[in-house]
Amino acid sequence: MAETEEPIWGDELEDYIDTGTEGSERWTKVTNLLGWEFSDDDVTYEPDYIDVKVSPTYVVAKKASIEYEKDAYKNNALDQWLMQHEDETNIPTRVCRVRTWEDAADGAGKAAKMAVFLLTPQQLDKNSAGEPVKLKGTLSMKDQAWTKGSFNAGTFAAEDAKIEQ
Repeated sequence: MAETEEPIWGDELEDYIDTGTEGSERWTKVTNLLGWEFSDDDVTYEPDYIDVKVSPTYVVAKKASIEYEKDAYKNNALDQWLMQHEDETNIPTRVCRVRTWEDAADGAGKAAKMAVFLLTPQQLDKNSAGEPVKLKGTLSMKDQAWTKGSFNAGTFAAEDAKIEQ
């Protein structure tokens, strides 16, 4: 019997941020979101040829950026970490995207990809009376490309870091 096609829901694509200290990763799931606007930012080259009407555009690299907004919660590891860095800019951190519906190639967890991002939080926002404080900011991809791998039990393992037996 053939399997039925089903939609993949937004909560099945999980995002994690490394809130640990250098040399000690701690992947924290991004939750309580009001917005997590993920966009691909193509780095392009468009030559100005004098002998063609329409010059071609070449994609040189693919980068990503994330605009986020979330409700602040007490005793929440991610929220505390974001508030600690409220007055800083370009804080290096890692973002991991996990496809919970897809097993990794090595069978040791779920398929995932990870990249280093630069985080710039905005000041705490309490503009809406009667609502929680809002955490807002931007994450800009610093790495040249995503590193593919697997995510299992709160740990990311890169595909190329696997030890062959």
